Amino acid sequence: MANRYPLILDSSNNKIKELPVGDNIDVGSISNLTVAGLSTFAGNVDINSDVDINRSLAVTGGATVSGFSTFIKFVDINESVDIAGGATVTGLSTFTGNVDINSDVDINRSLAVTGGATVSGFST
Repeated sequence: MANRYPLILDSSNNKIKELPVGDNIDVGSISNLTVAGLSTFAGNVDINSDVDINRSLAVTGGATVSGFSTFIKFVDINESVDIAGGATVTGLSTFTGNVDINSDVDINRSLAVTGGATVSGFST
């Protein structure tokens, strides 16, 4: 199957020809566009609506997420997380590495420690 290129009018001889490889075409505003298969975009992609990803999303470089975000399943973070403001975590949370908290901790029920614990500056 051959590659097909859009047809354009060659104004120098008033003939229809294929858009030359490497030339650009401005298609204006498109609605209801379907892109199938592997797609590479050389410039920025600006999406002003919902994006539905049914498999996986790989982001290399950086990603900025603003607004309210809900994660239904697992979130796997392999390095560090910097949260400015507050974070609310509900349900059971398991930490397999160290947890370093540099501020107050408010525990409203009980605290169970398995292994050793070091407490300094204790007050009631």
